[in-house]
Amino acid sequence: MFKNVTGIILAGGNSTRMGKDKAILKIGNKTIIESVCDQMQKIFKDVVVIT
Repeated sequence: MFKNVTGIILAGGNSTRMGKDKAILKIGNKTIIESVCDQMQKIFKDVVVIT
């Protein structure tokens, strides 16, 4: 774990070709952004999502 580093997730963009926000698409029982946050929280003390 990086104790002095904050993990940042950039979840922006229009997703114009897909037609809906990719971050809230579900894979299994979680959204993509939930899955990414879960993995990042294993590495970083704090995680920030920028939308």
